[in-house]
Amino acid sequence: MPIIFVHGVATRRERGGGRPYDRRVAARTALIRRFLAPATGLDPEAVRILNPYWGDQAARFRWDGASLDTVAERFGGTAEAEALLAEDAPEEDPPPAARTLLGAARRSPESAVDLLWSAAASVESAGAADFDRLAVWAERAADWAAGTEPDDLTGLGDDLALFNLLAARAAGEPAGPERFGGGTGLPLLREGLNRVQSAGSRLASRTAAGLVRRRVQEESATFVGDVLTYLRQRERHGADGPIAAAVATDLEAARRACSADDPHVVVVAHSMGGNIVFDLLSNLRTDLSCDLLVTVGSQVGLFAELGLLPAVTEPPPGAVTPAHRSPRPKQVGRWINVFDTCDVLSFATEGIFDGTEDYVYSTGRGLIRSHSAYFLRPSFFRRLAHRLGEPR
Repeated sequence: MPIIFVHGVATRRERGGGRPYDRRVAARTALIRRFLAPATGLDPEAVRILNPYWGDQAARFRWDGASLDTVAERFGGTAEAEALLAEDAPEEDPPPAARTLLGAARRSPESAVDLLWSAAASVESAGAADFDRLAVWAERAADWAAGTEPDDLTGLGDDLALFNLLAARAAGEPAGPERFGGGTGLPLLREGLNRVQSAGSRLASRTAAGLVRRRVQEESATFVGDVLTYLRQRERHGADGPIAAAVATDLEAARRACSADDPHVVVVAHSMGGNIVFDLLSNLRTDLSCDLLVTVGSQVGLFAELGLLPAVTEPPPGAVTPAHRSPRPKQVGRWINVFDTCDVLSFATEGIFDGTEDYVYSTGRGLIRSHSAYFLRPSFFRRLAHRLGEPR
């Protein structure tokens, strides 16, 4: 059973020579193997995971983003940690650098685990094998965080104490230094902690709002550009549009990889990726199908309301009732839609489509964390895995 991940907007491989993109794919793939494969009845070691890439066919800024705000300083090497901390930061002065991670944990233990994973996943030297090992820690740490209250951490004095506790508890050992061996990802976690603390120091000397504004503006502009580019390609080329064709190629490959003993295809689609997959299966390439579709932070419901999805059956004017919901495409077996109430770019589906399952994943955070970082969070994978494993 192949698992296909279709990325969303603002994903570009060419940035940083492709290395940041490759790291993100490797980190996400490790979490998919560790959390989602078992939840769908698959062997984590044997499952084939496909990652169709369409960012090179999407929007391009002809003047290299000159229309964006160029006054604010761009993110530095601790970009992901800074972005996450900026929106999670309390209104009062941030804690000292040595208590940056602990400060996050005292607001939400799950946030601290997510932050440490995200920072470790940005280490330039990390490879696929490193992330596979680190995902073992992430699974255990996510379980620990889900059962921990902020008040349980009152006895900890600094980040190092929390780090040792996280490492040891996740490994099922007594808390203490050097309990979590390097073979399971300790060097990456330590570098991740350094990056978290460095990001905290930078935030202490700069305005978090400025960091957030720049990031939001860049991602919003690229979101609009990618959406318009896809719609223009569909109008001109239909199923042969470059973006649609890139995703369809891996959907075809996944179906070819199926067998009588293992006939299923799973698709996980983020943001605009969900709109593309829906449009392909219901309209452009009805010969393709999937047994499970998981849309995350997606706009399929909004696109349907705006009449941008040709296969959707619209209700009569002034007569919107559950009886007038559009049927789920026959090419889709089970459809789970996940959205965050804090994510202004994610939308529900149950009021529009018959046969979908809407689930709320609420972080209580702002736009950057809620839309761009679902798949950077072990806590999200843990909750999604539990949902996939539940009987319908």
